[in-house]
Amino acid sequence: MSEISVLEEDLELLEREIPRMMAEVRNTTQPLLDAMVQQRRELIRWLGEELCKPKLPRRQKICILELMATVVRITRERFGAEIGEELVPFGFDAVDEEDPEDDEIGLGPMDSNRAERRKKKGKESVDPAILRQKLYYGLARELHPDKASDQNEQEERTAVMQRLNVAYKKGDLNTLLHILHIHGSEAHKASVDPESMKSLLKSLGEQRDQLRAQILLKVRNLPTAAGNWKQILSHPEKWSLVAHAQKKSAQAEVDRLDRMVKILKKPRGLSIFLKQSDEENWLELF
Repeated sequence: MSEISVLEEDLELLEREIPRMMAEVRNTTQPLLDAMVQQRRELIRWLGEELCKPKLPRRQKICILELMATVVRITRERFGAEIGEELVPFGFDAVDEEDPEDDEIGLGPMDSNRAERRKKKGKESVDPAILRQKLYYGLARELHPDKASDQNEQEERTAVMQRLNVAYKKGDLNTLLHILHIHGSEAHKASVDPESMKSLLKSLGEQRDQLRAQILLKVRNLPTAAGNWKQILSHPEKWSLVAHAQKKSAQAEVDRLDRMVKILKKPRGLSIFLKQSDEENWLELF
């Protein structure tokens, strides 16, 4: 349960700080990102000119078209930029058009059954929020300072109640259970039956795994230079280091693509490249 609290704090940090950090990184690297898109636009234009050359072998035409489609798609996916319009002057109105039906993903029979099972499983599990509420109000009635028989007991109950209130506000089920174990009556302890606890632990395990998955997804989208993401996101003054590293990496990519295009434009450079590479290589290069 304490692990869930830590994961929730980590996720909150990511959701709060990532947009701000990425905005700073993007402001630093945007001119280079624009240059990368322009490089690919000029490459598409040059490939189109090569495609229009007379007596070009049919197989090479197909390879050039596939390469152009790959570059258009990668540019769209990586930079959110459309460069397919560069193909229009060469008589190609659309390359790599997406199937609109791809966006309509429905639930098949197997997915429907799985969704139904999850729904049933959710009904059988214990809601941690309900259990927290039940524990809190039950303990508050038992441990209220007004029920103290003397001054010392009243002070002790007041301290426990303060801890109880803080735990409830934070949703700290672990502390509530600890207070129940130390200060709760036997009848109250017995009311939290083992089956409910088993179901609760299962629900908490699922919640923990979901939080881990969300955190992992967000961390994967961070710049690789972020390194220890928690430390960097907690200290905005370090964001400039990430931005500098990203700028350096982006400049290296611009230079690399410039060198590669020069090789392609050499005599027979494009023919050799198409013979020696395939789409898997293109995905890495562009």
